[in-house]
Amino acid sequence: FTAMRFAVRANNVRDLTLNGFRVNIVFNPTTSNSNYVTDVMAYVDGVLVATQSFNNATTATFNSLGIAIAKGATKEVTLKVTTTSSHPSALTTTGDVWYTVDAFDLDDANGNSVTSTNVLTGAKLDVASAISVACKNVSAITSSIIPLSSVAVPVANFEFKSENGKCVLPLIPI
Repeated sequence: FTAMRFAVRANNVRDLTLNGFRVNIVFNPTTSNSNYVTDVMAYVDGVLVATQSFNNATTATFNSLGIAIAKGATKEVTLKVTTTSSHPSALTTTGDVWYTVDAFDLDDANGNSVTSTNVLTGAKLDVASAISVACKNVSAITSSIIPLSSVAVPVANFEFKSENGKCVLPLIPI
């Protein structure tokens, strides 16, 4: 899912090169990343430019990106993360997880290092660690309906939508 989006703009004097930055995960109240978030992908103007692994840590660093930003121009950076079903959910009102970006590595067109002490903080996200689906008038299936083979067998088609802040999951026959 999209964890964070930010823009990098070059001034009107010189081109700028974004070489890298660090992405940090802040969990509430958990303090470690036990493979809850595995990878972070950096997209620039909608194009995937790099993927980094968190390696069970709370930071991932992008290096050697070489993203050229013409003077006066802006590039939009979107960070998407891969999460696992074991992602913790504290169900707090302060958010279960959020992302920050810092340690920007920038150079201008003359090769001068551009210093940025900015820390960008994303929105605090509430995470549900699992989704439970209950269907009306449907008995639970107790035996396997998937044959033992490498062929994928469609079982049902689902459509997710939200009505008044509540998830509605209609079952559409296939």
